[in-house]
Amino acid sequence: MKTIDFSTAEIQGIGRFVAGEDHLAFDWPGTQLHFALSGTATLTLVMDGARNWFNADINGHRQLIETGNGTAQYALTWAAEDTSAVSTVRITQRTEGVAATPEGRTGTVRFKGLIVDDEASISAIPFPARTMEFIGDSDTAAYGNMGPRTGLRPTDRSVFANPAYQDASASWAAVTANEFGAACHNISYSGMGAVWNSPGHSESRAMDHFYGRMLVNDVASHVIENDALSLPKVDLIVMYIGGNDWWSITDQETAFSQGYANFLHHIRRLRGDVPILIACANGTSGSCLETEPRQRQFSEQMIKLISDAVDLAGLPNVHQRVIVPTPDISVDEDLDWGVMEHWSAKAHIKWAASVIKHVADITQWTPTDL
Repeated sequence: MKTIDFSTAEIQGIGRFVAGEDHLAFDWPGTQLHFALSGTATLTLVMDGARNWFNADINGHRQLIETGNGTAQYALTWAAEDTSAVSTVRITQRTEGVAATPEGRTGTVRFKGLIVDDEASISAIPFPARTMEFIGDSDTAAYGNMGPRTGLRPTDRSVFANPAYQDASASWAAVTANEFGAACHNISYSGMGAVWNSPGHSESRAMDHFYGRMLVNDVASHVIENDALSLPKVDLIVMYIGGNDWWSITDQETAFSQGYANFLHHIRRLRGDVPILIACANGTSGSCLETEPRQRQFSEQMIKLISDAVDLAGLPNVHQRVIVPTPDISVDEDLDWGVMEHWSAKAHIKWAASVIKHVADITQWTPTDL
């Protein structure tokens, strides 16, 4: 057996990363490592997975990796009639690196390298020609999308905090990026708002404070405060954030719009003139609201206040669009909902279908299904 170091050029990443002396660190949901192997049908990952879950997709077949806290080895095997053939490997973080679980908290992943057969060789997989960045909260992080439908306050902690019930690779963000053959950078954090977080959230600072971090758990990784780091280039930003702000918005509507406008300016300072698509829920798709009247109230209020924010910001190349899922997402359809009234994987696909049309209209990119 031989070891392939984390810094090997053929191991490429999609997302945000910080290289340490003996590891590659990452923690935003949906972050991916990918490479190709030949001469082997076995692979061992060496990493501190920090209690996160991962998808290991090898030649189209998926294995799940549940990690603990601390450096360990995670062995993968696959069927290969001819080990000299090239096998594509994609390791994708399903979960958030900031979540409470029944076993403790998740954290930052530290990938050390690979152990492979002596005869194995590694090569790079072609990198996507485009990169899309998605900014959001639990709806973008895909919280609860693989779990059973529960109300907003389940009493069983093992249900609402079960990392097995989250898969960022099945988020509307990942579905949208895949339709354009684009890399997906998922910059999302459950419970976080654009200006204010959800009531009771452990963090007092909102996404405008976290957006510039390479690692969500590390304030020193903020690109403004650490000039050795820089955000990876992206071609389009898609935002769906504000649902957590809504719970605190009464009598603070003007403050929200101004704060959202300030966040847009912050993104522009870091990103230059990259086009921004701001998605708003229609009257039947908002999550965590439980009834259609509350969904309509949320939709109408957020569309108006975000429109005010866009006007206040006065920035070019910012596009606000109302997302109309295809088919409809409905509170009466149990299959549309997962843990704590968040979208199911099925609903993420419906939401993405509308986002894809707006992305195509704004960028003139052609989705693979059109």
